[in-house]
Amino acid sequence: MLATSPSTADVIREFWKDSAQWACLQKMFREAATNARQSDTTSLKHKLHYLLADPLQSLVPKITEGGSNKTQESETGPVPTAAATTALKALMKAKTVDGKKNAHTAGQYPSCFYSEGSYDPRDPSKGLFRSPFLIRVARHIWTTPTTAFDDSGKVPKNCKARAHAQLTWEGEMTGYICGQARTVISTSDWTSKDGAYNYERMFKSAIKLFEKKDDAWVTDTLAFYQRPGIWVPRRLRRR
Repeated sequence: MLATSPSTADVIREFWKDSAQWACLQKMFREAATNARQSDTTSLKHKLHYLLADPLQSLVPKITEGGSNKTQESETGPVPTAAATTALKALMKAKTVDGKKNAHTAGQYPSCFYSEGSYDPRDPSKGLFRSPFLIRVARHIWTTPTTAFDDSGKVPKNCKARAHAQLTWEGEMTGYICGQARTVISTSDWTSKDGAYNYERMFKSAIKLFEKKDDAWVTDTLAFYQRPGIWVPRRLRRR
């Protein structure tokens, strides 16, 4: 923020002079962050087609785009079977269908966070955070929803990347899009937990992966998002 608007430092110093005003400024920042996050969650709520390998495909049954919840239109296709419903309920309780414990750990991520066919149990970091799904969520948030499927590397004039002068992909941004992406595939809204799945642990574990700046995986992953056509080129292009 200071890099974008250096004069903001003078405003912050004025608030710092009075403890009550400083508390007020902190509250304003928290509310602004919450509103921005909720706006992202709402705009992504029905974007389940971001999961599809082919954007021209459609989900069956169709997920409606209206209302506050993700609902199915049964007339467009089959509804979940009783067995599928049972399995889903067991999953939400961190159990298998036969009742065995199947708790998620901080280092476990949904398969849709991996590039297709890349997951290797011997090397769980291979292909992690490189799925088309996460890339589309990243574009949706930072370079507007209209660019979600656009791999040209061009960026609209009015987008968050330009507004915040955010030209470089950071590890914290990866943690954020993971939280938003996980909410897309959930029936619930933004929350600290979804059944037994802990969003806070997932976010912190993702951030921790990027702490070693000189690590080869960290360098390669950040460079991957920085490539033209993935997220935003280092020098933003104009349409």
